[in-house]
Amino acid sequence: MARQAQYGGRWLTALLMLAALAAPLLLVGCAAPQWPWQQMRRAVGPLPDAQQILRTALAARPDLNPAEALDPIQLYYWDGGYAQVVSLLYSGLFTLDAHQRSIPALVSDYSVSTDGLRYTFHLRPDARFAEGTPLTAQDVAFSLNRMLTSCPSYGTFAFFDVKDAAPFIAQCAGDGAPAPTIRTLIGDALLTPDPHTLVILLALLDAALISKLAMPYSAIVDQSVVTRYGAQWTAHLADGGGQGTSGMYQLTSLQPWVNSANGLLTLTRAPDYWGPRPRLREVTVAVRHGVASPTATPTCPPSLTPQSAFPVTPTDDLVFDEWASSVAVAPTVVRGLQALTFPALWVSDLTLNPRSAPLNDARLRQALALALDKTALAKLAIWGIPEAPASSATATDHIIPPGIGDYPAALSGPLANAPLTGDVAQAQALWQSYVADKCGGVASHCPTITAFNTGQIATTPLELAMLARWRATLPGIPIAPVEWTGFLTTVVPAPPQASDTLLSQDYADPQDWLLTFAISPGADNGCFSQRCPNWVHDPAADALVARAEATSDAMARLALYQQAENTLINDAVVIPIAQERGSWLATAAAAALPADPAPWIAPAAWARIYLTNAGN
Repeated sequence: MARQAQYGGRWLTALLMLAALAAPLLLVGCAAPQWPWQQMRRAVGPLPDAQQILRTALAARPDLNPAEALDPIQLYYWDGGYAQVVSLLYSGLFTLDAHQRSIPALVSDYSVSTDGLRYTFHLRPDARFAEGTPLTAQDVAFSLNRMLTSCPSYGTFAFFDVKDAAPFIAQCAGDGAPAPTIRTLIGDALLTPDPHTLVILLALLDAALISKLAMPYSAIVDQSVVTRYGAQWTAHLADGGGQGTSGMYQLTSLQPWVNSANGLLTLTRAPDYWGPRPRLREVTVAVRHGVASPTATPTCPPSLTPQSAFPVTPTDDLVFDEWASSVAVAPTVVRGLQALTFPALWVSDLTLNPRSAPLNDARLRQALALALDKTALAKLAIWGIPEAPASSATATDHIIPPGIGDYPAALSGPLANAPLTGDVAQAQALWQSYVADKCGGVASHCPTITAFNTGQIATTPLELAMLARWRATLPGIPIAPVEWTGFLTTVVPAPPQASDTLLSQDYADPQDWLLTFAISPGADNGCFSQRCPNWVHDPAADALVARAEATSDAMARLALYQQAENTLINDAVVIPIAQERGSWLATAAAAALPADPAPWIAPAAWARIYLTNAGN
């Protein structure tokens, strides 16, 4: 959910992580390598089943203990390696295919009422937990209720349209909201008429509900295991050879990572898994702590060693971690591994508030947008982190990154199709028209525009570069950065009129990218109490999103979202700047790796991966 001020949402998560984030694992100053699926290579047969053991690695984090990392509702890094582990251990009602489309997982079929407020799901009769017990609608209701009513629960904010969920979300948001009058949503919004049927009731239309149910935070856990062991239930997942999980793998051993000790997870194929049998019989996940490392000069092949490097060993077959800065890519350490870079589902934007003077004049907003050279600004992403190399992001005109399901990514309109380098002449013409009309022809008489920065400690290099560009191309423009410390709970009288945002995918639907800037009438969208004083949106885009939410035809809904995206861009309410890039490391022996930009490999795609003797 693309909320600007939500706890556990993409924007807040991004801001809290930015100080620790640095460059993804990218090639610096050289061409990107071809990956196994991009090459015409001689056929290499799979290794015997006994040798189909994939070794992966993740960075241990001081803010993520094993109990949180293995609990779907507590995991808040759901766009990388830890989400991958959760997606292998647990199933949801739905999952994602290679094109970010939601497809059934534990659901055999479902229906939606004519008013769009009642979803009825029928479960697969062969669904089992790792220990072999049947998975029932009661387990599904328990899991979703646990996610919707618990705090912390990092998927909660995606489900603000579920009947009676709003009071729980408001209370979790920390705004001093009163306690909900009901204690559980089971029997209220979550109904189980029989062991194989679940009903979800909505208070407001939500066309992206299915996409949200495909995310790791909506995974189904075993009610009996959670109830038996309480808060420490994840420490018992490996008991008896694995229990309590619902995915294609079960956890057969768990060595926790505590203090400075490294951890190790062993995942083995679940014999009762309902879906395709994975070719990898076992996956080991080494969880390693960072080690101090001097900064090295980037080379080709890559040798990027951040100050606190996560050690990659020659035995690792696959390394993917959303905390990309923690991985040291040194040829002496990762011999045999290749670096894959891909467009990540993170987009840096600048929002201009059309409801706040002087930005309520479209000419001024459009002048600010056209004056920017996005190709130069992209070199400073991730949002001006100094350690990020120039190739860590790509200039973009898209709010919604291409490659999400069936969304039509074509843009139209004067600003949406403007050169990525900007159009200085047109920007200056718009600025001069504004000055003549609103400022008596004297730029210094124009009101000051306040810019940046929502919750950051200091103005970043990227923000300074935008300010310099505006001042150089729009003569005399009065624009001043402000440091707004009112992010989250403190409301300030005049938040900045131009605000920077870094949005990442919370769920695989275009709706997720638009709800920061366009909201349906009557929907709170997780912005409770006074948490969103700087909410920026466009009335025309609001109307299009409202129509989309009430549209049952999937392609018609996406077309309306596309119109809303074009409206936001051409009205210069949102200025997309750059799309971030992510990266993996993989051995040449790993075959059938997918080439899609998903934040983790969906189970159906994972099932096709296998190991060969390539490179041996």
